[in-house]
Amino acid sequence: MDVNQYMGMFLEESREHLQALNSCVLDLENDPTNLSLLDEIFRSAHTIKGMSATMGFTSVAELTHEMENILDLLRKEKLKADEAILDILFKCIDTLEQLVEAIASGEEAGIDIKPLVETLVRLATGETKPKEAKPKEKETPKVIDDAKTSNMIIDDTEANVINVAKSQGICAYEVQVTLREGCILKSARAYMVMNVLDELGDVIKSVPSADDLEKENFALSFSVVVLSDAEIEKIQSAIMSISEVDAVTVLPLPEIEEPSVKEQPQSSVNEAVKTTQVATPTVKASPAAEHHDKKLKSGQSVRVDIDKLDSLLNLVGELVINKTRLEQIGLSHHLTDLTETIEQMDRVTTDLQSVVMKVRMVPVGQVFNRFPRMVRDLSRDLNKEINLIIQGEETELDRTVIDEIGDPLVHLLRNSIDHGVEHPADRQAKGKNPIGEVRLIARHEGNNVLIMVEDDGAGINPDIIKAKSVEKGLITQAEADKMENADAVRLVFLPGFSTAQTVTDVSGRGVGMDVVKTKIEALGGMVDVETKVNQGSKFKIRLPLTLAIIQALLVDVCQEIYAIPLGSIDSTINIKPSDIKTIQDQEVILLRGQIIPIVRLDKKLGVESASDENKDELFVVIVHMGEQKAGVIVDTLIGQQEIVIKSLGKLLAGIKVLAGATILGNGQVALILDVGTLMQ
Repeated sequence: MDVNQYMGMFLEESREHLQALNSCVLDLENDPTNLSLLDEIFRSAHTIKGMSATMGFTSVAELTHEMENILDLLRKEKLKADEAILDILFKCIDTLEQLVEAIASGEEAGIDIKPLVETLVRLATGETKPKEAKPKEKETPKVIDDAKTSNMIIDDTEANVINVAKSQGICAYEVQVTLREGCILKSARAYMVMNVLDELGDVIKSVPSADDLEKENFALSFSVVVLSDAEIEKIQSAIMSISEVDAVTVLPLPEIEEPSVKEQPQSSVNEAVKTTQVATPTVKASPAAEHHDKKLKSGQSVRVDIDKLDSLLNLVGELVINKTRLEQIGLSHHLTDLTETIEQMDRVTTDLQSVVMKVRMVPVGQVFNRFPRMVRDLSRDLNKEINLIIQGEETELDRTVIDEIGDPLVHLLRNSIDHGVEHPADRQAKGKNPIGEVRLIARHEGNNVLIMVEDDGAGINPDIIKAKSVEKGLITQAEADKMENADAVRLVFLPGFSTAQTVTDVSGRGVGMDVVKTKIEALGGMVDVETKVNQGSKFKIRLPLTLAIIQALLVDVCQEIYAIPLGSIDSTINIKPSDIKTIQDQEVILLRGQIIPIVRLDKKLGVESASDENKDELFVVIVHMGEQKAGVIVDTLIGQQEIVIKSLGKLLAGIKVLAGATILGNGQVALILDVGTLMQ
């Protein structure tokens, strides 16, 4: 069997089951007597064991086998799911994760599972202390080649196959295998024996059956009938090379008189074997599950490589660009027939784009589900009691965004637990519940997804932030004195900022919050913070639903076309130059009773534009980012268009005002503006 073709499936399913194990053991910690949880944990562990044994990853299989023993005792209530047992189960899960990731990277794990296995064995046998290890001589498998004949019961069909094989010069052997006393993973050893014999010939029968071998429904011995032209010594040495095999007996099977053989035409041994060949033991589903699998073959779901989806999205993007180009040609040459065709094509491409985008959308729960375990471990390390509440995990985001938001959320959660939530005694002194609360919330907001990390901790004191910022030279004392509290709190996102008195493993090196801001902005999003002293903090992350194809407003500045994402635009207005006022060296306008700061796009981009004195009116695009608004002055409004976002490449990646580029219908390249950076 070529295991490489199944490697991707093995890794993906192993990670899913490990995540399920983490979640279920966390739930078991809160409800230790829940038998349905134990059943679910047992099923996940058993599946990992079966898959890894089949793939030949013995360390993973051995560890999950010993985990199963403990879980079985918990199910039978012979063991109690106390703190010590749960800690060991978590340690097993962590070790399995390391082993799986080592397999994924193709490197040697370098992880010694022996101490953990010994701990599990001691727990299963009721021992509390490890036994003194006695020096033990290395045992070698005993090879037995008796002259006695086989007692294997052969039916008519099997006799037929054996006689056809013998007529073609192929021998039939009964191979009796005895495993060593105390053998770990008997089914895995049986699989390895079968695999070796399959390479040397054709296995036509096993006693007990392959199903019983897989379920370990046998003592220490089993027998296999194999058709092979290999010599007995070769069969013996091949099986001897498998660890934990205690004895091997190879017996030639005599030709069996069977009338039905003489009457049938001569056939090849391969054709005969097809009727009776035994399956290699592997992970088998129950009859109900097998029936369900057959129904699924009709195509209800399918795993698709993300690279294939990226390629599909790129093709849809090219289709959108060419559709826009055709629209331009139709308008330029007044081609009515072409215009009608383009309208139909527009509907098809829009539907196609919508379907591709939906296929790429994944629930944020895929990221959120790894945090309960992290919060549990971290709160224990810090001697705090934390209740993590997750809401909106079904909210969907583009797969590209999902892959990138994990680390920023880890930073925010660790920050809330370490700096935000106080120790139980301090909380009680303030009249709070000693158990702190951290909320992780996701929801849709227009064309964006809003993710919030809230805590009911100490909050952020703006005076302390100002003092620390001045001390570190990030701002001057004069700037600190006139700074609003909301702006002072945002200083936590500056590089190198930290209020921690001592450096710990959790936080305090000043490399967290600025990394969060940089990462989120690189995804076209923004991060903000709201806080109240002694009431808690709320970090808000706004992210675009997708990073590929968007609606945009095209504008003209100094005879160059730029695109502003429609999701960031509130409205467009016309004003007179006299409507612009200056407050504290900042140009502003008054719009419906609200003061809106003005951004001159020509100055931001470093290009020369005509003076306002020569213009009767100015075009202003009102944009927003979160609660903030600004008015962007442009020369001309061109119109709304669907655009495909293209990367600027490494050379232009450092230009913050630009979020990317797109190709217009006339083949011209237009730059896409980053609204968040424009408003800074």
